[in-house]
Amino acid sequence: MTATIAEINPVETDGGQESSPVSKRLILDMDPNELIRTSNVRPADLDAELVESIRENGLVQPVVATPYEDGLAVILGNRRTVAAIEAERTVDVIVRYDLGADALRIVAQLIENIHRRNMTESQIAAAYAQLAMDLGMSESEIAKKVGKKREAVRASLKLHQMPQTTKDAVDSGQMDLETALALGSFESDPKAYKRLSEAAAQGKSKLDYRLKEEEKKRERDIQLAEMKAKLLKDGVQVVPKPVGLSYSSGKEVHLHQIEGPDGEKFTPETHAECPGHAACIENYAYSDPKPLFICRDPKRYGHTVTSYYTYKTPEEEAADAARNEEAKRQQEERRQALAIARELRMEGVQKLCQSKKLPKGLLLASLEVLFVLGFERTDRTRSKALDFLGVAKPGEDQAEDFKIKVGRMAEARQPLVAVAMAAAVMEEKIDLVGQAWGSAHRPNVIWWFEVLESAGYTLCDPEAELLDTLREQEERAKAEEAEANAEEEEEWDDEGDDDQDAEASAEPEPTGGEDEEAADETEGDESGEVVSLEELYPEIDEPIAA
Repeated sequence: MTATIAEINPVETDGGQESSPVSKRLILDMDPNELIRTSNVRPADLDAELVESIRENGLVQPVVATPYEDGLAVILGNRRTVAAIEAERTVDVIVRYDLGADALRIVAQLIENIHRRNMTESQIAAAYAQLAMDLGMSESEIAKKVGKKREAVRASLKLHQMPQTTKDAVDSGQMDLETALALGSFESDPKAYKRLSEAAAQGKSKLDYRLKEEEKKRERDIQLAEMKAKLLKDGVQVVPKPVGLSYSSGKEVHLHQIEGPDGEKFTPETHAECPGHAACIENYAYSDPKPLFICRDPKRYGHTVTSYYTYKTPEEEAADAARNEEAKRQQEERRQALAIARELRMEGVQKLCQSKKLPKGLLLASLEVLFVLGFERTDRTRSKALDFLGVAKPGEDQAEDFKIKVGRMAEARQPLVAVAMAAAVMEEKIDLVGQAWGSAHRPNVIWWFEVLESAGYTLCDPEAELLDTLREQEERAKAEEAEANAEEEEEWDDEGDDDQDAEASAEPEPTGGEDEEAADETEGDESGEVVSLEELYPEIDEPIAA
Protein backbone atom coordinates (compact mmCIF):
# COMPACT_ATOMS: atom_id res chain seq x y z
CA MET A 1 0.00 0.00 0.00
CA THR A 2 1.33 3.46 -0.98
CA ALA A 3 1.65 5.82 2.00
CA THR A 4 0.60 9.46 1.89
CA ILE A 5 3.06 11.84 3.57
CA ALA A 6 1.90 15.16 4.98
CA GLU A 7 4.34 17.63 6.45
CA ILE A 8 3.51 18.70 9.97
CA ASN A 9 6.45 21.12 10.19
CA PRO A 10 7.33 21.98 6.58
CA VAL A 11 10.81 22.94 5.64
CA GLU A 12 11.35 26.62 6.24
CA THR A 13 12.96 28.57 3.36
CA ASP A 14 14.93 31.79 3.18
CA GLY A 15 15.28 32.98 -0.41
CA GLY A 16 14.68 29.48 -1.73
CA GLN A 17 17.22 27.96 0.68
CA GLU A 18 16.28 25.46 3.39
CA SER A 19 16.99 26.94 6.81
CA SER A 20 16.21 23.83 8.95
CA PRO A 21 15.24 20.20 8.36
CA VAL A 22 11.77 18.87 9.04
CA SER A 23 11.59 17.48 12.61
CA LYS A 24 8.28 15.53 12.28
CA ARG A 25 6.31 13.90 9.48
CA LEU A 26 3.04 11.96 9.51
CA ILE A 27 2.57 8.83 7.42
CA LEU A 28 -1.01 7.73 7.05
CA ASP A 29 -2.24 4.14 6.67
CA MET A 30 1.12 2.44 6.77
CA ASP A 31 1.41 -1.33 6.81
CA PRO A 32 2.66 -2.17 10.37
CA ASN A 33 4.67 -5.09 9.00
CA GLU A 34 6.98 -2.55 7.33
CA LEU A 35 7.95 -1.08 10.69
CA ILE A 36 11.03 -2.30 12.56
CA ARG A 37 10.08 -3.29 16.08
CA THR A 38 12.86 -2.44 18.55
CA SER A 39 13.49 -3.76 22.07
CA ASN A 40 11.11 -1.96 24.34
CA VAL A 41 11.49 -1.07 28.00
CA ARG A 42 8.11 -2.74 28.54
CA PRO A 43 7.26 -6.10 26.96
CA ALA A 44 4.63 -5.98 24.18
CA ASP A 45 2.12 -8.18 25.97
CA LEU A 46 -1.17 -8.41 24.06
CA ASP A 47 -4.68 -9.15 25.19
CA ALA A 48 -7.68 -10.18 23.11
CA GLU A 49 -9.66 -7.02 23.90
CA LEU A 50 -6.97 -4.72 22.48
CA VAL A 51 -6.66 -6.75 19.25
CA GLU A 52 -10.45 -6.84 18.81
CA SER A 53 -10.76 -3.09 19.39
CA ILE A 54 -8.14 -2.27 16.73
CA ARG A 55 -9.74 -4.74 14.31
CA GLU A 56 -13.09 -2.98 14.79
CA ASN A 57 -12.05 0.69 15.03
CA GLY A 58 -8.52 0.83 13.70
CA LEU A 59 -5.58 2.39 15.55
CA VAL A 60 -6.70 5.72 16.96
CA GLN A 61 -3.30 6.87 18.35
CA PRO A 62 -0.40 7.05 15.89
CA VAL A 63 2.81 5.09 16.38
CA VAL A 64 6.01 7.11 16.82
CA ALA A 65 8.99 5.95 14.77
CA THR A 66 12.41 7.18 13.76
CA PRO A 67 14.60 6.50 10.71
CA TYR A 68 16.65 3.35 11.28
CA GLU A 69 18.95 1.76 8.70
CA ASP A 70 16.73 1.50 5.55
CA GLY A 71 13.39 1.81 7.25
CA LEU A 72 11.50 3.14 10.24
CA ALA A 73 11.98 1.81 13.77
CA VAL A 74 9.20 2.05 16.33
CA ILE A 75 10.06 4.22 19.31
CA LEU A 76 6.67 4.46 20.97
CA GLY A 77 3.90 2.00 20.22
CA ASN A 78 5.50 -1.45 19.92
CA ARG A 79 2.50 -3.02 21.61
CA ARG A 80 0.02 -1.20 19.35
CA THR A 81 2.03 -2.14 16.29
CA VAL A 82 1.96 -5.84 17.18
CA ALA A 83 -1.78 -5.60 17.89
CA ALA A 84 -2.42 -3.91 14.53
CA ILE A 85 -0.54 -6.69 12.74
CA GLU A 86 -2.66 -9.24 14.57
CA ALA A 87 -5.85 -7.31 13.62
CA GLU A 88 -4.66 -6.83 10.02
CA ARG A 89 -5.15 -3.04 10.13
CA THR A 90 -2.92 -0.17 9.01
CA VAL A 91 -1.41 2.37 11.36
CA ASP A 92 -0.64 6.07 11.27
CA VAL A 93 3.02 6.79 11.97
CA ILE A 94 4.62 9.97 13.24
CA VAL A 95 8.23 10.01 12.09
CA ARG A 96 10.56 11.76 14.59
CA TYR A 97 13.87 12.79 13.11
CA ASP A 98 15.09 14.19 16.45
CA LEU A 99 14.93 10.82 18.25
CA GLY A 100 17.15 8.75 16.09
CA ALA A 101 19.74 7.85 18.79
CA ASP A 102 19.17 4.76 20.90
CA ALA A 103 19.50 6.75 24.12
CA LEU A 104 16.83 9.22 23.08
CA ARG A 105 14.56 6.39 21.97
CA ILE A 106 14.78 4.67 25.31
CA VAL A 107 14.33 7.94 27.17
CA ALA A 108 11.23 8.69 25.15
CA GLN A 109 9.82 5.27 25.93
CA LEU A 110 10.55 5.77 29.61
CA ILE A 111 8.93 9.16 29.74
CA GLU A 112 5.82 7.85 28.08
CA ASN A 113 5.48 4.80 30.33
CA ILE A 114 6.89 5.92 33.71
CA HIS A 115 4.67 8.89 34.09
CA ARG A 116 1.64 6.87 33.09
CA ARG A 117 2.52 4.51 36.00
CA ASN A 118 1.99 1.37 34.01
CA MET A 119 5.58 0.06 34.24
CA THR A 120 6.82 -2.20 37.01
CA GLU A 121 9.84 -1.35 39.13
CA SER A 122 11.90 -4.08 37.51
CA GLN A 123 11.03 -2.82 34.01
CA ILE A 124 12.11 0.70 34.93
CA ALA A 125 15.28 -0.73 36.45
CA ALA A 126 16.01 -2.66 33.23
CA ALA A 127 15.61 0.51 31.17
CA TYR A 128 17.93 2.48 33.43
CA ALA A 129 20.45 -0.34 33.24
CA GLN A 130 20.31 -0.26 29.42
CA LEU A 131 21.00 3.44 29.43
CA ALA A 132 23.82 3.04 31.96
CA MET A 133 25.57 -0.06 30.59
CA ASP A 134 24.87 0.01 26.86
CA LEU A 135 24.91 3.74 26.30
CA GLY A 136 27.24 4.87 29.09
CA MET A 137 24.88 7.36 30.70
CA SER A 138 25.55 8.33 34.30
CA GLU A 139 22.99 8.26 37.08
CA SER A 140 22.74 12.05 36.98
CA GLU A 141 22.19 12.07 33.22
CA ILE A 142 19.47 9.44 33.44
CA ALA A 143 17.76 11.27 36.29
CA LYS A 144 17.79 14.53 34.34
CA LYS A 145 16.39 12.98 31.17
CA VAL A 146 13.52 11.09 32.84
CA GLY A 147 12.72 13.69 35.48
CA LYS A 148 13.55 11.53 38.50
CA LYS A 149 15.83 12.04 41.49
CA ARG A 150 19.30 10.60 41.29
CA GLU A 151 18.71 8.47 44.42
CA ALA A 152 15.70 6.85 42.79
CA VAL A 153 17.72 6.04 39.68
CA ARG A 154 20.50 4.55 41.82
CA ALA A 155 17.97 2.41 43.70
CA SER A 156 16.49 1.11 40.46
CA LEU A 157 19.92 0.23 39.10
CA LYS A 158 20.61 -1.79 42.24
CA LEU A 159 17.26 -3.55 41.90
CA HIS A 160 18.20 -4.57 38.36
CA GLN A 161 21.21 -6.49 39.74
CA MET A 162 19.11 -8.52 42.19
CA PRO A 163 17.70 -12.03 41.61
CA GLN A 164 14.45 -12.36 39.72
CA THR A 165 12.65 -13.56 42.85
CA THR A 166 13.41 -10.23 44.53
CA LYS A 167 12.29 -8.27 41.48
CA ASP A 168 9.06 -10.24 41.37
CA ALA A 169 8.45 -9.56 45.07
CA VAL A 170 8.88 -5.81 44.48
CA ASP A 171 6.69 -5.82 41.34
CA SER A 172 3.91 -7.67 43.16
CA GLY A 173 4.01 -5.36 46.17
CA GLN A 174 5.20 -8.05 48.61
CA MET A 175 8.36 -6.05 49.24
CA ASP A 176 9.04 -2.35 48.90
CA LEU A 177 12.08 -1.09 47.05
CA GLU A 178 13.78 0.12 50.24
CA THR A 179 13.57 -3.34 51.80
CA ALA A 180 14.80 -4.92 48.58
CA LEU A 181 17.83 -2.65 48.61
CA ALA A 182 18.57 -3.59 52.21
CA LEU A 183 18.38 -7.25 51.24
CA GLY A 184 20.60 -6.62 48.22
CA SER A 185 23.30 -5.19 50.44
CA PHE A 186 23.94 -8.74 51.67
CA GLU A 187 24.63 -10.23 48.23
CA SER A 188 28.33 -10.49 49.07
CA ASP A 189 27.42 -12.82 51.94
CA PRO A 190 25.73 -15.82 50.30
CA LYS A 191 24.70 -17.44 53.58
CA ALA A 192 23.11 -14.28 54.96
CA TYR A 193 21.44 -13.57 51.62
CA LYS A 194 19.97 -17.06 51.59
CA ARG A 195 18.61 -16.61 55.13
CA LEU A 196 17.07 -13.28 54.17
CA SER A 197 15.53 -14.67 51.00
CA GLU A 198 13.95 -17.48 53.00
CA ALA A 199 12.61 -14.93 55.50
CA ALA A 200 11.21 -12.81 52.67
CA ALA A 201 9.14 -15.77 51.51
CA GLN A 202 7.56 -15.93 55.00
CA GLY A 203 6.30 -12.36 55.06
CA LYS A 204 7.41 -8.79 55.68
CA SER A 205 7.53 -8.98 59.48
CA LYS A 206 9.77 -12.03 59.31
CA LEU A 207 12.04 -10.30 56.80
CA ASP A 208 12.22 -7.08 58.83
CA TYR A 209 13.33 -8.98 61.92
CA ARG A 210 15.90 -11.02 60.01
CA LEU A 211 17.22 -7.87 58.29
CA LYS A 212 17.75 -6.16 61.64
CA GLU A 213 19.47 -9.26 62.98
CA GLU A 214 21.78 -9.56 59.98
CA GLU A 215 22.58 -5.84 60.07
CA LYS A 216 23.58 -6.13 63.74
CA LYS A 217 25.73 -9.13 62.91
CA ARG A 218 27.37 -7.29 60.05
CA GLU A 219 28.11 -4.31 62.28
CA ARG A 220 29.67 -6.68 64.83
CA ASP A 221 31.76 -8.35 62.11
CA ILE A 222 33.01 -4.93 61.00
CA GLN A 223 33.95 -4.10 64.61
CA LEU A 224 35.81 -7.38 64.94
CA ALA A 225 37.63 -6.89 61.66
CA GLU A 226 38.70 -3.37 62.61
CA MET A 227 39.87 -4.50 66.05
CA LYS A 228 41.85 -7.38 64.58
CA ALA A 229 43.42 -5.09 61.98
CA LYS A 230 44.52 -2.65 64.69
CA LEU A 231 46.06 -5.42 66.80
CA LEU A 232 47.95 -6.79 63.81
CA LYS A 233 49.14 -3.30 62.94
CA ASP A 234 50.49 -2.98 66.50
CA GLY A 235 52.40 -6.24 66.02
CA VAL A 236 50.16 -8.38 68.25
CA GLN A 237 49.46 -11.94 67.20
CA VAL A 238 45.70 -12.52 67.12
CA VAL A 239 44.52 -16.06 67.95
CA PRO A 240 41.11 -17.67 68.53
CA LYS A 241 40.04 -17.69 72.16
CA PRO A 242 41.73 -20.77 73.70
CA VAL A 243 39.56 -23.51 75.13
CA GLY A 244 39.52 -23.32 78.93
CA LEU A 245 40.89 -19.76 79.14
CA SER A 246 37.96 -18.57 81.24
CA TYR A 247 38.49 -21.41 83.70
CA SER A 248 42.32 -21.44 83.73
CA SER A 249 42.27 -25.06 82.66
CA GLY A 250 44.27 -24.60 79.46
CA LYS A 251 47.87 -23.73 78.72
CA GLU A 252 47.15 -20.07 77.95
CA VAL A 253 46.44 -17.54 80.73
CA HIS A 254 45.46 -13.88 81.06
CA LEU A 255 48.25 -11.40 81.69
CA HIS A 256 46.81 -10.49 85.08
CA GLN A 257 47.35 -14.11 86.18
CA ILE A 258 51.13 -14.15 85.72
CA GLU A 259 54.18 -12.45 87.18
CA GLY A 260 57.76 -11.96 86.08
CA PRO A 261 60.86 -13.30 87.88
CA ASP A 262 60.82 -10.42 90.36
CA GLY A 263 57.09 -10.57 90.98
CA GLU A 264 56.29 -7.72 88.63
CA LYS A 265 52.85 -7.58 87.05
CA PHE A 266 52.51 -7.49 83.27
CA THR A 267 50.70 -5.08 81.00
CA PRO A 268 50.15 -5.52 77.25
CA GLU A 269 53.06 -3.13 76.70
CA THR A 270 55.53 -4.75 79.12
CA HIS A 271 54.64 -8.27 77.98
CA ALA A 272 54.85 -7.45 74.26
CA GLU A 273 58.44 -8.75 73.99
CA CYS A 274 57.48 -12.20 75.26
CA PRO A 275 57.31 -14.78 72.43
CA GLY A 276 54.04 -16.02 73.92
CA HIS A 277 52.39 -12.60 73.78
CA ALA A 278 49.08 -12.72 71.90
CA ALA A 279 45.52 -11.49 72.00
CA CYS A 280 42.12 -13.01 71.40
CA ILE A 281 38.94 -11.04 70.90
CA GLU A 282 36.14 -11.59 73.38
CA ASN A 283 32.89 -11.41 71.49
CA TYR A 284 29.65 -11.55 73.45
CA ALA A 285 26.30 -10.45 72.04
CA TYR A 286 25.46 -8.32 75.09
CA SER A 287 28.63 -6.19 75.05
CA ASP A 288 31.09 -4.65 72.64
CA PRO A 289 33.98 -6.86 71.56
CA LYS A 290 37.24 -6.32 73.39
CA PRO A 291 40.77 -7.72 73.15
CA LEU A 292 42.04 -10.13 75.82
CA PHE A 293 45.82 -10.19 76.11
CA ILE A 294 47.30 -13.53 77.03
CA CYS A 295 50.51 -15.51 77.33
CA ARG A 296 50.32 -18.69 75.29
CA ASP A 297 52.83 -20.69 77.39
CA PRO A 298 53.74 -19.05 80.72
CA LYS A 299 55.77 -22.00 82.03
CA ARG A 300 57.89 -22.16 78.90
CA TYR A 301 58.69 -18.46 79.04
CA GLY A 302 59.55 -18.36 82.74
CA HIS A 303 56.44 -16.71 84.16
CA THR A 304 54.85 -17.52 87.50
CA VAL A 305 51.15 -18.26 87.37
CA THR A 306 49.52 -16.67 90.43
CA SER A 307 46.04 -18.16 90.06
CA TYR A 308 44.52 -21.61 89.77
CA TYR A 309 46.38 -23.40 86.97
CA THR A 310 46.15 -27.08 86.10
CA TYR A 311 48.00 -27.24 82.79
CA LYS A 312 51.01 -29.53 82.71
CA THR A 313 53.79 -29.69 80.18
CA PRO A 314 54.40 -32.95 78.29
CA GLU A 315 57.37 -33.58 80.58
CA GLU A 316 55.21 -33.06 83.67
CA GLU A 317 52.52 -35.29 82.22
CA ALA A 318 55.08 -38.02 81.60
CA ALA A 319 56.44 -37.67 85.14
CA ASP A 320 52.91 -37.82 86.58
CA ALA A 321 52.13 -40.88 84.48
CA ALA A 322 55.27 -42.59 85.75
CA ARG A 323 54.40 -41.72 89.35
CA ASN A 324 50.84 -42.92 88.90
CA GLU A 325 52.06 -46.14 87.38
CA GLU A 326 54.44 -46.67 90.28
CA ALA A 327 51.70 -45.84 92.76
CA LYS A 328 49.36 -48.33 91.07
CA ARG A 329 52.07 -50.98 91.21
CA GLN A 330 52.72 -50.34 94.88
CA GLN A 331 49.00 -50.28 95.60
CA GLU A 332 48.51 -53.61 93.86
CA GLU A 333 51.44 -55.12 95.77
CA ARG A 334 50.00 -53.76 98.98
CA ARG A 335 46.55 -55.11 98.13
CA GLN A 336 47.96 -58.56 97.44
CA ALA A 337 50.01 -58.46 100.63
CA LEU A 338 46.98 -57.45 102.70
CA ALA A 339 44.92 -60.21 101.05
CA ILE A 340 47.49 -62.76 102.18
CA ALA A 341 47.60 -61.13 105.61
CA ARG A 342 43.81 -61.43 105.82
CA GLU A 343 43.99 -65.15 105.18
CA LEU A 344 46.60 -65.54 107.92
CA ARG A 345 44.54 -63.40 110.30
CA MET A 346 41.40 -65.41 109.57
CA GLU A 347 43.32 -68.60 110.37
CA GLY A 348 44.64 -67.04 113.58
CA VAL A 349 41.19 -65.88 114.71
CA GLN A 350 39.76 -69.27 113.81
CA LYS A 351 42.32 -70.95 116.12
CA LEU A 352 41.34 -68.57 118.90
CA CYS A 353 37.64 -69.33 118.38
CA GLN A 354 38.28 -73.07 118.47
CA SER A 355 40.71 -73.02 121.39
CA LYS A 356 39.78 -74.59 124.72
CA LYS A 357 40.68 -71.52 126.68
CA LEU A 358 40.33 -67.90 125.58
CA PRO A 359 43.09 -65.40 126.29
CA LYS A 360 42.17 -63.11 129.14
CA GLY A 361 40.24 -60.04 128.02
CA LEU A 362 39.36 -61.30 124.53
CA LEU A 363 35.77 -62.19 125.43
CA LEU A 364 35.18 -58.81 127.07
CA ALA A 365 36.62 -57.01 124.03
CA SER A 366 34.35 -59.07 121.77
CA LEU A 367 31.29 -58.20 123.84
CA GLU A 368 32.27 -54.55 123.67
CA VAL A 369 32.41 -54.75 119.87
CA LEU A 370 28.98 -56.33 119.70
CA PHE A 371 27.51 -53.90 122.22
CA VAL A 372 28.92 -50.72 120.64
CA LEU A 373 29.08 -51.58 116.94
CA GLY A 374 26.46 -54.32 116.73
CA PHE A 375 26.45 -57.39 114.53
CA GLU A 376 25.74 -56.64 110.88
CA ARG A 377 23.31 -59.32 109.76
CA THR A 378 24.63 -59.76 106.24
CA ASP A 379 25.44 -63.01 104.46
CA ARG A 380 29.09 -62.07 104.32
CA THR A 381 29.38 -61.25 108.03
CA ARG A 382 27.49 -64.40 109.03
CA SER A 383 29.68 -66.51 106.71
CA LYS A 384 32.82 -65.16 108.35
CA ALA A 385 31.45 -65.89 111.80
CA LEU A 386 30.66 -69.46 110.75
CA ASP A 387 34.16 -69.82 109.29
CA PHE A 388 35.69 -68.69 112.57
CA LEU A 389 33.56 -71.28 114.39
CA GLY A 390 34.80 -74.01 112.06
CA VAL A 391 31.83 -74.57 109.76
CA ALA A 392 33.93 -75.15 106.66
CA LYS A 393 31.09 -75.51 104.17
CA PRO A 394 27.97 -73.71 105.37
CA GLY A 395 24.70 -74.76 103.77
CA GLU A 396 22.07 -72.55 102.24
CA ASP A 397 20.47 -71.89 105.63
CA GLN A 398 23.09 -70.05 107.70
CA ALA A 399 20.81 -69.87 110.72
CA GLU A 400 20.49 -73.66 110.73
CA ASP A 401 24.27 -74.06 110.34
CA PHE A 402 24.79 -71.73 113.29
CA LYS A 403 22.26 -73.62 115.44
CA ILE A 404 23.85 -76.98 114.67
CA LYS A 405 27.39 -75.75 115.38
CA VAL A 406 26.55 -73.96 118.62
CA GLY A 407 24.33 -76.83 119.76
CA ARG A 408 27.26 -79.20 119.60
CA MET A 409 29.47 -76.93 121.73
CA ALA A 410 29.80 -77.28 125.44
CA GLU A 411 28.19 -74.40 127.25
CA ALA A 412 31.53 -73.45 128.74
CA ARG A 413 32.87 -72.86 125.23
CA GLN A 414 29.82 -71.07 123.83
CA PRO A 415 31.30 -67.61 124.65
CA LEU A 416 33.57 -68.33 121.68
CA VAL A 417 30.56 -67.51 119.54
CA ALA A 418 30.78 -63.89 120.69
CA VAL A 419 34.45 -63.80 119.71
CA ALA A 420 33.65 -65.16 116.23
CA MET A 421 30.84 -62.67 115.73
CA ALA A 422 32.98 -59.73 116.93
CA ALA A 423 35.89 -60.80 114.71
CA ALA A 424 33.53 -60.98 111.70
CA VAL A 425 32.33 -57.43 112.41
CA MET A 426 35.87 -56.10 112.75
CA GLU A 427 37.00 -57.75 109.52
CA GLU A 428 34.40 -55.64 107.74
CA LYS A 429 35.80 -52.51 109.41
CA ILE A 430 39.34 -53.44 108.40
CA ASP A 431 38.18 -53.67 104.78
CA LEU A 432 36.51 -50.25 105.05
CA VAL A 433 39.54 -48.30 106.30
CA GLY A 434 41.08 -48.75 102.87
CA GLN A 435 38.21 -46.80 101.32
CA ALA A 436 38.04 -43.02 101.04
CA TRP A 437 35.07 -42.90 103.42
CA GLY A 438 36.50 -45.35 105.93
CA SER A 439 38.37 -42.93 108.18
CA ALA A 440 35.59 -43.09 110.79
CA HIS A 441 36.48 -46.74 111.44
CA ARG A 442 40.20 -46.06 111.85
CA PRO A 443 40.23 -45.88 115.71
CA ASN A 444 38.24 -49.13 115.95
CA VAL A 445 40.62 -50.99 113.63
CA ILE A 446 43.70 -49.74 115.53
CA TRP A 447 42.12 -50.90 118.80
CA TRP A 448 41.20 -54.32 117.37
CA PHE A 449 44.72 -54.98 116.09
CA GLU A 450 45.97 -54.16 119.60
CA VAL A 451 43.37 -56.58 121.07
CA LEU A 452 44.57 -59.36 118.76
CA GLU A 453 48.19 -58.71 119.67
CA SER A 454 47.28 -58.85 123.36
CA ALA A 455 45.51 -62.18 122.71
CA GLY A 456 48.76 -63.63 121.37
CA TYR A 457 48.30 -63.08 117.64
CA THR A 458 51.46 -61.88 115.89
CA LEU A 459 50.86 -59.29 113.17
CA CYS A 460 52.58 -60.04 109.87
CA ASP A 461 54.58 -57.28 108.11
CA PRO A 462 51.72 -55.94 105.92
CA GLU A 463 49.46 -55.77 108.98
CA ALA A 464 52.17 -54.03 111.01
CA GLU A 465 52.69 -51.49 108.20
CA LEU A 466 48.94 -50.93 107.97
CA LEU A 467 48.74 -50.39 111.73
CA ASP A 468 51.59 -47.85 111.63
CA THR A 469 49.92 -46.01 108.75
CA LEU A 470 46.59 -45.89 110.56
CA ARG A 471 48.24 -44.56 113.72
CA GLU A 472 50.02 -41.80 111.75
CA GLN A 473 46.77 -40.85 110.05
CA GLU A 474 44.93 -40.77 113.35
CA GLU A 475 47.59 -38.61 115.00
CA ARG A 476 47.52 -36.22 112.06
CA ALA A 477 43.72 -36.04 112.18
CA LYS A 478 43.78 -35.30 115.91
CA ALA A 479 46.39 -32.60 115.43
CA GLU A 480 44.31 -30.97 112.71
CA GLU A 481 41.24 -31.16 114.90
CA ALA A 482 43.12 -29.62 117.83
CA GLU A 483 44.38 -26.83 115.60
CA ALA A 484 40.87 -26.15 114.32
CA ASN A 485 39.53 -26.11 117.89
CA ALA A 486 42.28 -23.72 118.96
CA GLU A 487 41.44 -21.36 116.12
CA GLU A 488 37.76 -21.53 117.04
CA GLU A 489 38.55 -20.77 120.66
CA GLU A 490 40.73 -17.86 119.59
CA GLU A 491 37.85 -16.46 117.55
CA TRP A 492 35.62 -16.75 120.57
CA ASP A 493 38.20 -14.99 122.73
CA ASP A 494 38.38 -12.10 120.26
CA GLU A 495 34.70 -11.38 120.70
CA GLY A 496 33.47 -9.02 123.39
CA ASP A 497 32.24 -10.07 126.81
CA ASP A 498 28.72 -9.03 125.93
CA ASP A 499 28.66 -11.39 122.95
CA GLN A 500 30.00 -14.21 125.09
CA ASP A 501 27.35 -13.63 127.73
CA ALA A 502 24.67 -13.60 125.05
CA GLU A 503 25.92 -16.87 123.63
CA ALA A 504 26.05 -18.45 127.07
CA SER A 505 22.50 -17.36 127.91
CA ALA A 506 21.28 -18.69 124.55
CA GLU A 507 22.49 -22.26 125.19
CA PRO A 508 19.51 -24.59 125.71
CA GLU A 509 19.12 -26.53 128.92
CA PRO A 510 19.49 -30.34 128.69
CA THR A 511 16.11 -31.95 128.21
CA GLY A 512 17.02 -35.65 128.55
CA GLY A 513 17.60 -37.69 131.65
CA GLU A 514 20.49 -39.84 132.69
CA ASP A 515 19.33 -42.68 130.45
CA GLU A 516 19.60 -40.45 127.38
CA GLU A 517 23.06 -39.29 128.39
CA ALA A 518 24.16 -42.90 128.81
CA ALA A 519 22.70 -43.77 125.41
CA ASP A 520 24.58 -40.86 123.80
CA GLU A 521 27.82 -42.04 125.33
CA THR A 522 27.37 -45.53 123.89
CA GLU A 523 26.87 -44.29 120.33
CA GLY A 524 29.95 -45.38 118.37
CA ASP A 525 28.94 -46.43 114.87
CA GLU A 526 28.56 -42.91 113.46
CA SER A 527 31.33 -41.19 115.37
CA GLY A 528 33.78 -44.04 114.83
CA GLU A 529 34.79 -44.11 118.50
CA VAL A 530 34.66 -47.30 120.60
CA VAL A 531 33.45 -46.56 124.14
CA SER A 532 34.91 -49.03 126.61
CA LEU A 533 32.74 -50.92 129.05
CA GLU A 534 34.99 -49.67 131.90
CA GLU A 535 33.83 -46.11 131.19
CA LEU A 536 30.18 -47.15 131.23
CA TYR A 537 30.48 -49.50 134.22
CA PRO A 538 33.30 -48.45 136.63
CA GLU A 539 32.71 -51.55 138.74
CA ILE A 540 34.41 -53.67 136.07
CA ASP A 541 38.02 -53.83 137.23
CA GLU A 542 39.44 -56.17 134.65
CA PRO A 543 41.17 -54.57 131.63
CA ILE A 544 39.66 -55.20 128.20
CA ALA A 545 42.85 -56.64 126.75
CA ALA A 546 45.16 -59.02 128.54
